[in-house]
Amino acid sequence: MNKKFLNPQVLSEYIETLCAEKGHPDTLKEAMLLQVQKLRQIYGDSIPKDDFLTVMGQLQNALQTGFKKQPVDVLEFLLSSEYLNLEGTIRPKIKNCLIDIFGPYNHCYEVVMSGATRIGKTYMACCAFAYHIYKLSCLYNPQTHYKLSPGSEIVFTMQSLKEAKAKRNFSEFKGMIDDSEYFKKFFPLQGRAKNYAVFPGNIIVKPIATTNTAAMSENVYAAFIDEANFLQVIKGSAHQALDEQYYDQATVLYQTIKDRIQNQFKDMATGEWPGKLYLASSANHTDDFIQNKIRESKKSNHIYVMDYPLWEVKDTDKYSGKKFWVQMPTELDGGAVLEKKPKIMTNDIIEIPIELKDQFDADLHAAIRNVAGRPISRESKFIPSHILLQNIENYNQYYQGQQIFTVQEICLNDVMDIRSLLNLEFIKTINPFFTFHSHCDLSLSQDASGIAFGATVGAITTKKKETIDVDTQEKVEIVEASAPVYTIFGLLKITPPNKGQIDISKVEKLYLTIKEYLTNFNSFSADRAYSITLIQNLRRNGVTSQYLSVDKTTDAYIEKKNCLTENRLWIPEHEAHKKELKGLILDTEKNKIDHSKLTEKDVSDSVAGTVYVLSKRKATYKKTDKPKQLHEMRKESGEDKKKSDRPSFGARPRSMNRPRKWQRRRN
Repeated sequence: MNKKFLNPQVLSEYIETLCAEKGHPDTLKEAMLLQVQKLRQIYGDSIPKDDFLTVMGQLQNALQTGFKKQPVDVLEFLLSSEYLNLEGTIRPKIKNCLIDIFGPYNHCYEVVMSGATRIGKTYMACCAFAYHIYKLSCLYNPQTHYKLSPGSEIVFTMQSLKEAKAKRNFSEFKGMIDDSEYFKKFFPLQGRAKNYAVFPGNIIVKPIATTNTAAMSENVYAAFIDEANFLQVIKGSAHQALDEQYYDQATVLYQTIKDRIQNQFKDMATGEWPGKLYLASSANHTDDFIQNKIRESKKSNHIYVMDYPLWEVKDTDKYSGKKFWVQMPTELDGGAVLEKKPKIMTNDIIEIPIELKDQFDADLHAAIRNVAGRPISRESKFIPSHILLQNIENYNQYYQGQQIFTVQEICLNDVMDIRSLLNLEFIKTINPFFTFHSHCDLSLSQDASGIAFGATVGAITTKKKETIDVDTQEKVEIVEASAPVYTIFGLLKITPPNKGQIDISKVEKLYLTIKEYLTNFNSFSADRAYSITLIQNLRRNGVTSQYLSVDKTTDAYIEKKNCLTENRLWIPEHEAHKKELKGLILDTEKNKIDHSKLTEKDVSDSVAGTVYVLSKRKATYKKTDKPKQLHEMRKESGEDKKKSDRPSFGARPRSMNRPRKWQRRRN
């Protein structure tokens, strides 16, 4: 079969005329003329017509799609020696995830990477960045394709908890590019910059600071936010909006970058993004940023999640097959390592290769996060939540869940009748039996105030021994040591009004009203801040008062922790107090108890101050009797006695007609 041949000069003239008539862009015309020159180098002055038409068809397709050549799929890009050449290096799970996000899940424009540490989250993001840049290199002109002004930067950003970590992530990406034959030959880095990478077409990859303004004015195509669970959460930050309780750095960064990508590159007709937003962090707490995104993915179809334990990704062929099991910790239980498989397997039980057992034996909570890749509920680093529960149960058992205050939390400025906040019947019952102390953690505007009323109610045995009674020859127990039991009879959180301050005079009025009914309230303590006038007025009303700060040393909190651990601090149910305990942190450098950025410790401080003062009284250690229950106190005070049948109202009977058992009325 005879082939038809075409002259290169005639073809060049034809292309010039065709582009002028059709109004094709100069970039396409130049590309077509360049192809003619390449064909001339191969065939000389006689170019086969079929080859020419094939090339022109490809260029015509490029005019419609924007691609000068069809990109290879991500699997070939990852494994082929012409591209990244990662055969034998990339882990199968990471490879499969990349196939997913550029294949059947390409519509997912947010990629959440969680799970254990060292499974390859950063490596996966670097591979994804490389493939995005490769696809951009296949376009004739990325700026024209995405309707950017000529010469505009197309930016890929990397952010992490610390800028140094973002730079290390960038170095890993740059090393991958430096080893790629494709990027060496066809899309090489320009310049010698070490802290950022510039590709042809003004495509830039750079690590940036974790501030909400770092990506300002950038045409962000894709972004990688690393260690998102560990970014700052600050209460009272200068970056905090007026209607926000705290500044969440991860959420702000995510929203800022997301807005920049979708406002510039999102296809409004289809809703698709050409780039993606990669969010990564190892597991930490159940209410952290990444865990919230994972929960969101169950309701949204635009979020892809990679979440694996270490043993499913790394060294998968090196495990013997033997297993052990771990019970996940909760607020009620600290978790446990189990040698035998439980009869009933639940989501709270993890099956793990036996080779990893040493790490779980050494530090269970750290191994659950770092090896199993599972978040745990936010727990106090100083007082575990579960030790509070038995003390609450004891309080409910002894005092039927009642306390001095009728509410747990109140904005005192709005209260007209202070007595409405008091459980007067309960106060009347407990008043004769104990001597009460109150500690107040006082504040004005941003923080709440905490009030606690407590007393020493008796003692419990902490050490005893068995002996034989000489007379009866029976075993008897002898108490060798006992410790006081403290009860917090009242807990109240006072919140400031919106954009206002707590009215200190109302706090003073509350205390004086309580003093009217709780007459055995005879001592008070508070931090020096804002409390000078309050202390002076309480002293005038017979309440011994002192300044006490629980922040200067750890003494008050050590006493509180010891009492809770030994079930000697009985305390009513109070939601704010339970939440505050979860956020307590022991700062060993400053030797003080602090709180996490999302919590407060106002109510907790008031409890610690109350217990600490009670523990310093000599009278506390003279109480050796068993604590009385509420019904016992009522019986002793005569509240349970049958009331007289004497009428309390109505016409007064005449003297001659009154029964003899009636006493004469006292007016």
